[in-house]
Amino acid sequence: MKRCAAKERPKTLMTYLPGYVMPEVWLSYGTGHSVLDIKSENLRTVFEIDPGTVSEESLDESLADVLSGTLVILQNTPSVHQIISHMYKMCEQRSLPFPTILTDRYMIPSLRGGLPEGCRVDSFQGTDSPDADMIFVSEIIPDGLFGYESACTRLLRRFGEEMMLKAYKNRVADTPSPASSTPSYEIAQKFADRFEVKSIDILGGRDGIRDMHVGHPASSDITRLADRHMQQGRHAFSSVIGSVGDVSASSTLSGSLPSLWNLWLALKSGGRAVLLAECGMGLGSEALRQYTEGRLTTDHLHHPSQYISGMEGLLFLESINEKVDITLVSALPQMYESSLSMNFVRMSQHVIDEIVKDNPRHKITIIPDASRILLGQYSSRDGGADNG
Repeated sequence: MKRCAAKERPKTLMTYLPGYVMPEVWLSYGTGHSVLDIKSENLRTVFEIDPGTVSEESLDESLADVLSGTLVILQNTPSVHQIISHMYKMCEQRSLPFPTILTDRYMIPSLRGGLPEGCRVDSFQGTDSPDADMIFVSEIIPDGLFGYESACTRLLRRFGEEMMLKAYKNRVADTPSPASSTPSYEIAQKFADRFEVKSIDILGGRDGIRDMHVGHPASSDITRLADRHMQQGRHAFSSVIGSVGDVSASSTLSGSLPSLWNLWLALKSGGRAVLLAECGMGLGSEALRQYTEGRLTTDHLHHPSQYISGMEGLLFLESINEKVDITLVSALPQMYESSLSMNFVRMSQHVIDEIVKDNPRHKITIIPDASRILLGQYSSRDGGADNG
């Protein structure tokens, strides 16, 4: 697995070598990128996100009513930065003061570094409930519990611990349900409806903002918005290799798990998922920490009396481990491998070599941006035709 500088954009290259074509697939890994050397006869397909982006005029129109207030930044991604920079430009053009920016304390240094000069960023820590002038900014991404993570679900996770238990108990199944409508999301919408706030929900991609909703978070039809960008089809592959694609999410295991649910969605029963997720900041969620320390049991996952942050990730991981083989290319210590029932490796190329060793013509599917890809719910894990 070769590494390249973070400033180089990940892409799929076709490099012509003597006698055959060798595709070089570039995947994000931490703050840099890795290159997979994979023979053309072993490459099934690469699921790329639709490159289309919204126009400057559309951004002007959508953001015109949210130029005053307090921006609460819930994610630090290129699309979120694009929103902030565009709003700053609009305020300058109209001689308006720029909104106050709040975010979690740990995100302040990285967020501040990419903002226009003069933008002040303060801590959102210690806030018990949202104020009426707050505008929550984040990306829409597939989620195993809610179907989609959005401002609604992030408000629930932050301010509604008791309602989170209800959302957890109303999950569709013990397996993840990404990119779908769920009863848990309806609970999040009802919770968000309590607050007189606004949100900017962004459907992001590598090239910028693909779509967005601006208004009250509970009024956003996330499913309809996402459906316009869904990659439909019957996904039943034998081997899928993917990267989280989002530097912030891939910094912890809990942030990376939603990407694993997307890989699982593309697999047939008995298939193999390989996820590149550096996890340089460790496990992430309280549930993962308690579980690996022996302070949380699987019985609590199935019969909880209280919600522990990230417990749905453990439940889903336990369930899909019975159906597919999971390998994590990560910097996490090997000591977590047994308790989490995942294979940990340092080099993704070793996994590719192992996959094709017994079947030189085995087909591998690649998902470069697994945290954002929207795959239609037409997967089959009960056998049937093998798509690779």
